[in-house]
Amino acid sequence: MICLDTCVVIWGVQGAAHPGQEGMIGRTRRYLAGLSKDGVRIMIPAVVVGEYLEGFPPEEQGRHLAVLKANFFLPAFDAKCAEIASQLRAAASRQTSVSPGMRRAAKADAQIIATAIAHNAELIVTGNLTEYRRLSNGRIKVSDVPDVWEQPDLLTQAEKRP
Repeated sequence: MICLDTCVVIWGVQGAAHPGQEGMIGRTRRYLAGLSKDGVRIMIPAVVVGEYLEGFPPEEQGRHLAVLKANFFLPAFDAKCAEIASQLRAAASRQTSVSPGMRRAAKADAQIIATAIAHNAELIVTGNLTEYRRLSNGRIKVSDVPDVWEQPDLLTQAEKRP
């Protein structure tokens, strides 16, 4: 099972990106299509769902949530996740000091990582590789979005030639 961070969901599902990140949309969509084709289960933690839905007006959120529910595993942030998140944050705070703004972001990131660990994900895919690796402290593999290319169906192309 693969766990997705918020930016990956925004790139791959919503098809939106900050300036300079536009190439991540196609890259992420190819990656997700490959996972789907291979039957890989994809997790989007409840914390990510909340962050993702914040990008839409309230009247559109239900429709977007339905799309996520239909296509992904959406685990809740429960007591086991909270315990793991607390451990991750404690270990990270011993390693470095961070500003209050970074602490808030790190709290959500730790909750996402903890949900992935609690639900036995193999990997977290994120656009925030350095921070996720720091926070996960080696407890789960973390990767950016792999650059996957689609191989055209050569047989179909050959059949179309006169």
